[in-house]
Amino acid sequence: MEALEIELRGEKVSALRRIAAGLQLDLAALKEFESGPQAQQPDAAVRRAELRKKAARQLWYMVVQREAMGIRRHEDMYAIYEVPKDLVPNP
Repeated sequence: MEALEIELRGEKVSALRRIAAGLQLDLAALKEFESGPQAQQPDAAVRRAELRKKAARQLWYMVVQREAMGIRRHEDMYAIYEVPKDLVPNP
């Protein structure tokens, strides 16, 4: 049984790493878009909404995975990943 628990913990950590990598990519894409000239284009609102939705979904996955691992406080994670305040879920 102990070997199974170790395997499960390893899988949880692996999933967290994958989710974190996706979150970093999505937040970087959003930041790049919002700081670039394309943010001033006529269709920018649609693209911004798509990028924000994608980043928010990945952030939600991150929060859920962390909570599944027993990690309940997320403030440090929001700071480390520089999550925009308006993407942070309300408690």
